[in-house]
Amino acid sequence: MPCLLAATVMFLVLRGYDASCLASTTGEISHLLSFIEQSECIFIRNGKEYNARKAKKHIEKKYDHLRHKISSAEEFILFSASRSSISNEPYSVICNNREMKTADWLKTELANFRARELPEDNTEYGRRK
Repeated sequence: MPCLLAATVMFLVLRGYDASCLASTTGEISHLLSFIEQSECIFIRNGKEYNARKAKKHIEKKYDHLRHKISSAEEFILFSASRSSISNEPYSVICNNREMKTADWLKTELANFRARELPEDNTEYGRRK
């Protein structure tokens, strides 16, 4: 078992990942799924309207199926939450009587989430007070 763990860690290091990156990606995706579910928006998929709970469930199921391809929150949005795998039609969302592409809506929330989560004074991220 220790060899398997070591091999997994080495694989991730060689691919350019570290534990904080993986944890960060998982946290960002979890946040986006919660954001979808807690919204009061209407989701449109293949011309049909769905509530936020059903939209989250569908996107999460799609994510679970494609998880092996996804290594960032941006890829989560691209592969799981942007468009129909069957019709290739983009998903959209109606929030506050305004319709927009789901991908744009989630990219905006991801940027907001990252801005909130980024430490105020952390030179690792190139930011200083």
